[in-house]
Amino acid sequence: MKQKPSLPPEAEEVIRSDIASYLYDKFSKNKHMTNLKYEMYKKYFTREELAGLVKFYESPLGVKLTKTYPKMLSEIQTHTTNIATSILKNMQKDLPERLNKLMREHGWKN
Repeated sequence: MKQKPSLPPEAEEVIRSDIASYLYDKFSKNKHMTNLKYEMYKKYFTREELAGLVKFYESPLGVKLTKTYPKMLSEIQTHTTNIATSILKNMQKDLPERLNKLMREHGWKN
């Protein structure tokens, strides 16, 4: 059985950030993703709205958002995973009782 490597506490965040950057880079340079994004922007935004978005992303706040967004997504994903794991553990624990209750309520036999 493989053992987990011994890593310093900050390693998880560094690794997550690196993976997020890697994936962002790969997806942003993928021609199919580029074509899909083009079609979605074309479908939902007018030329004027797109010009406004360009202006925003060239502004200091837009530049900050562009730099911060991958890290934000990584943090959101981490928290979402933790929340989902907790919910699923509780569901697993509560499921037998819930199923038994449903069976009783509906007159189903076990």
